[in-house]
Amino acid sequence: MIGWGRASRMAIFCGEMNMDEPRQTGWLGRNWGCLVPGGLLAVVAFFVAISEYPPLEDGRKKDTIVKQKMLLAAVDAYRKTTGNLPDVPSDPDSSDPNRSDPARQVARLVARLRGAGPDDPVCKATRPFLGDDPERCTRDGYGNAMLYLKDGGMGGKPVIISAGADGKFGYGGRTDGATTNAPVDKQAQKDNIRSDMN
Repeated sequence: MIGWGRASRMAIFCGEMNMDEPRQTGWLGRNWGCLVPGGLLAVVAFFVAISEYPPLEDGRKKDTIVKQKMLLAAVDAYRKTTGNLPDVPSDPDSSDPNRSDPARQVARLVARLRGAGPDDPVCKATRPFLGDDPERCTRDGYGNAMLYLKDGGMGGKPVIISAGADGKFGYGGRTDGATTNAPVDKQAQKDNIRSDMN
């Protein structure tokens, strides 16, 4: 049985109670007024929590930017060691998959950055940036291969490009991840993450 003191406390937390009505007995009968608002609050909190997509997206972008910076630092170390930038051309219309596939193109870049072996001066210069697993730098935060353009960045500098969430670079005659320096699909380029823009 609920005493008047306890009933007035419940009225404060669960809404007004009419003391003239018969009292409910049992836990559920006494607390249903608190369960309904609490349940609604839990449902609202759940939807707010799952709608927090932007932090996940921001994490993927930050991961991509970090990987781009590591690759560009390795490219710069290569340039300082050899006097030249690594030349790994990309051509989406080529029948050679090493030139038309971004995954193969960036893998060739990493092979150049690794040099001829652990004693090679190029490998020694780039190892601090690439580490023991340089392939981890070749994929963006979305799991797609990134693209290296020797002179495609601002001022003709090297650039590393991520296709972003849609996986499409938006360059060249296709938008399936292949690229040239001629922009074609502006919509596909909107979510690209370029190392020269960060």
